[in-house]
Amino acid sequence: MSLIHDFFLCDKEHIDYRINHGGIEMDDDLIRYLSDSLGWIDTEWNELDNNKSGLNYHGMTIFRGESLSELVNIIKGWIEVFKNAPARFLLTVDYDIDSGLYEKKEFDKVQVMAQMTGLLEMCGKAQVSNKVLVHAGI
Repeated sequence: MSLIHDFFLCDKEHIDYRINHGGIEMDDDLIRYLSDSLGWIDTEWNELDNNKSGLNYHGMTIFRGESLSELVNIIKGWIEVFKNAPARFLLTVDYDIDSGLYEKKEFDKVQVMAQMTGLLEMCGKAQVSNKVLVHAGI
């Protein structure tokens, strides 16, 4: 089974990685594929005002305000890219130092699009409410 990253909404006053109701799960390999573009976003790690960039791979990442808007734009861009993918497609996800080869993983377009559009919808909910989007790393 692949590692999973969770995205969910929390109140700004009470951010807790253990509160994960109705969130979106994303495959670790997909997150790693997207990670270069996610690294362009100024985020907060583990608590408000702990400014970093990108995703906290092993901890909590908080998106609010401008970082949430930037995430929306990046996710919209990836959705447009994945719209052009075949029903099943390969992404280069890792490098195996022992074999000297890049690992490719097969993805299902319907699942990827559901994860991406679900995350986009969750961002929209955070933007119109008093909530923040939280990413819980592996």
